[in-house]
Amino acid sequence: MVVKSKRLFFVVYQDEALKLGAEASLLLADLRYLAKHTQKDEYGYFTVENTFICKALGMNKRKLIYERNKLIQAGRIDYIHGRNQNQKSRYKLL
Repeated sequence: MVVKSKRLFFVVYQDEALKLGAEASLLLADLRYLAKHTQKDEYGYFTVENTFICKALGMNKRKLIYERNKLIQAGRIDYIHGRNQNQKSRYKLL
């Protein structure tokens, strides 16, 4: 199933959409895309701003946090919170 977002096409696998929900699957697909196109540190983490993800997926910050927590509990991603406005959040796909 291919879902159109505002900036690109995401590939969402049917089993992920059923297990995690549609919006968590879109978030995971967006993180997969960003992981391929951004630089990673020595531990495999990549940085991205939460506002960037919110704008790309068309969701608010509260919904992003809720869907991100679902992905963390499912064991799909690892997340390190940014300390302040100068340090971005870091994600790692598992």
